[in-house]
Amino acid sequence: MRSLHFRALINFKSLFIFIISVGTYFLGGGIAHYVGANFQSFDFFLGLLWTICLVLSGYSLRIFYSPSTFFSEIDGMVEWVGKNKKLFLILSTSLLIICGMVVVGQLIRKSLSNFQEILYLLSIIGYIALIIPPFNLGGKGYLEIILSIFQAGITTALGYFSVFHFYQNILLFVSFPLTCIALASYLAFGFSTYANDLKIERKTFLRALSWQKAIPIHNILLIGSYVFLASGVIFHFPIGIVWPALLTFPLGCLQGLWLIRIKNGGKPVWPFFNTLITSVYGLTVYFLVLTFWIK
Repeated sequence: MRSLHFRALINFKSLFIFIISVGTYFLGGGIAHYVGANFQSFDFFLGLLWTICLVLSGYSLRIFYSPSTFFSEIDGMVEWVGKNKKLFLILSTSLLIICGMVVVGQLIRKSLSNFQEILYLLSIIGYIALIIPPFNLGGKGYLEIILSIFQAGITTALGYFSVFHFYQNILLFVSFPLTCIALASYLAFGFSTYANDLKIERKTFLRALSWQKAIPIHNILLIGSYVFLASGVIFHFPIGIVWPALLTFPLGCLQGLWLIRIKNGGKPVWPFFNTLITSVYGLTVYFLVLTFWIK
């Protein structure tokens, strides 16, 4: 039984969120490496530890407050979480303490830049607003927006500023379209659970928009992101850092067309569609990380 509980906790979506969060942090470090940062591995991995602990703490605390959000479809799982709620609270608190220790260590080393201080503060504000009542924005349909900004914006910037304390426009050039791809991806993920979300009255960004409005918004976000990346050549960004991100453009087009197909009554084939979403967002991050670290 414990193995079933463990598998339920380490589900596909939570694992995907964790891997992408780590990936975007490495992307930020790669951008810093690309612009010529004097790479300090200890400071970089301290920031990585902070990011990992915050992501895991947030996941544990969301389970503590809203187990039905994650496990409504798994028999007995909500009850099991209810019996072990203190464990999730202790785990979440312990991970936050580690985050605090990382910040103290960086202050002692005098390696904490003003940019990092602002990003840490924004992350904590987002953490509180997303999870903790009475705010609980994650339960009010804003999870996808906050998660997209955190992953593609804040986490990328944290990786960058952990080793390089000067802003470069290339950071915005990468993080803005990636945020749009992230939001389009999490919006698309909501389609496969839409019927169940309606049944259990779980509020999501997709439900807030309605699926009729969500499809064109999704397609605008996705196609607009690739157009923005392609325009980098016009603004004198090297073609060598632009084209790898465009490799997933055909998959992005297929993702948009698949949603239109579903809208027109076609069979959704959710396993294929969710794999497609994962590929578009995940491979874009992967190609960008690889590009900046090997340049």
